[in-house]
Amino acid sequence: MRRSLRHHQSRRPPRLPAALLLSLSLAVTFACDGPDEATSESESGSTSAAHLGPGSADGDLLWRSVTPAEEWTLTPYDEDLWAFERPTEIECAPQNGWTIEAGGVEVDTGACDYLSLSQPLSRPIDAGDPLRLTLWWQNLIATAPSEGHLAVVLDGHLLWEERVTIPGPADARDLELVAPIGAAEGSLVTLHLHNHGANTWRFQGLYAASQAAS
Repeated sequence: MRRSLRHHQSRRPPRLPAALLLSLSLAVTFACDGPDEATSESESGSTSAAHLGPGSADGDLLWRSVTPAEEWTLTPYDEDLWAFERPTEIECAPQNGWTIEAGGVEVDTGACDYLSLSQPLSRPIDAGDPLRLTLWWQNLIATAPSEGHLAVVLDGHLLWEERVTIPGPADARDLELVAPIGAAEGSLVTLHLHNHGANTWRFQGLYAASQAAS
């Protein structure tokens, strides 16, 4: 039986300047030295060019990826919480529809018009734990006005989602959240993305934080 989707994230995420896209992309390309590391920049600048990877400290927090990019797999239809949004026929090229790039997942919606990926949570999370999402996209184009839909689900609970107007400018998200629930290691994490048009999106990862050792 398909689990119901429960909403726990209602605040509108902060919008970062589109110019951050280039700095984010370059930072990830040149700073990452492992498959689950990412680079991100917050709107306030307090974590500018923070190196989000194994053992990476940001102030008093130690950020660790809980969604290694190489662990993502296609979500079976009967486990897809957005199956009602699926096209009748999905076109998603296995070679270039979605690829692992610099420790994240890059999606070309010109080659993959609908994508749902899942993986088991790599470590347990307690309710109230700090979490972080990092993602961005290039300039969005379409032959007619439409929207892109991105969402992240943790163990059946909606952690975050956003609907992005297309056409639109390049943009980025570096979001700090609070875990709405506790989730055991192995709980399912799902990434959802679809849009109309040939666009490029990058989901860098979901990270959990613990107190860094003094």
